[in-house]
Order: sequence, then structure tokens, then C-alpha cells
Amino acid sequence: PAHPWRARPRLATAAADADVAFLVGDLNYRLIAPGRAVRRALAAGDAAKLPFLDELAGPAAAARGCPLAGWKEGALSFAPTYKLVPGARRYCGGGDDGSAARAPPTPGGDGVEGADASTDDPATARTPAWTDRVLWREKGPTPGDAPSADAPTPTSVRRAALLAYGSAPDVDVSDHRPVVATFDVAVRAVDPGALAAAA
Repeated sequence: PAHPWRARPRLATAAADADVAFLVGDLNYRLIAPGRAVRRALAAGDAAKLPFLDELAGPAAAARGCPLAGWKEGALSFAPTYKLVPGARRYCGGGDDGSAARAPPTPGGDGVEGADASTDDPATARTPAWTDRVLWREKGPTPGDAPSADAPTPTSVRRAALLAYGSAPDVDVSDHRPVVATFDVAVRAVDPGALAAAA
């Protein structure tokens, strides 16, 4: 049988047509910095500047014409979630100078303890980064979004609000730590009878 995207080309545009679309997964974006510099920043507890170096969230994304322009993401206020030692709370590898990369404390307390260069294979060491992400995009107002006295104007309709964004450091079966997000999403009620009649 034909591939589902070829058999039903409409599926390919579903995200563009949705009022709210979510993109969740290992997007593989990295930090635009040498691994040694990232590890030093983590070891010094100076991780606040790292999101500025991120290929997706930093200014380099706009300069390079990022294909995900227009998608939103919460603040990267948690430690990088890749590449960690499975079953442990430390990053793979270490700094070129032998220093251990220490993840910064975060408000949620992500509990990553750093890196131990003496016990990890240098061949598996990667620069710590936020490769796993949760993004969302909202479509502009639709004709059904008429303003009222106590509602926002159609141009300011917000369909999704990010309530929390962080990582799950206790889930340590992989070299990635899961990223979690909680949203408040406005949805429209659909009349099943009217929908069936229109079909």
C-alpha cells in the first residue's frame, strides 16, 4: 500500500491548519559552542548563558533562517538533557582539562550531578545540550473568534498557555532525560450532528 502521507496529502498540512499544533521530540538542536566551554560553564554554575548559544532558541536561529521560526518554546531554565550516563545523574565525558561538568541547580531541582571524565569513554562524550524539545504554534484568529465586551479582540486570541516546562531527571534509562510541558489549551465545542450533516 501507498505511504499514508502520499495516499492522504491532506495529512501533511494538518499542523498548518490546526488552531494549536505541538511538536515534541528529539529535534537534535545543539549548542553553538565547543564542548569544553559548555562543560566549564556548567562546572562554574554559569548555565544561564547557555540558552543564548542554542541553535533553536538563540539569536543564531533567526540569523540562519531556522525552519521552526514562528514556533514557541518555554524558557530553558533546566539543565541540558543530553548526553547523560544512563542510570546515573552525570553527563558523559568531561572537559578537555579534566574538569567535571556540573549541572546548575534549577528551581525544580533537576538533580544532575555533573560529569566524571575518569569513568566515561571519551568516544561517547558529547557536548551537553537540549536536544529534546516541546514546541507549539498557534494559528491566527478564525471567523468564529468574534470579540465581545469581556473577551479579547480576535488578534489577541491565545489558544495555548504554557504552565510548566522542565525535565524529568529521575527517568534515567537513556542518555536523554525526558522533557515535560504542561499547557492550558482552549478548545472549541463541536456539534457532532452538524459535523455529520456537513460530511
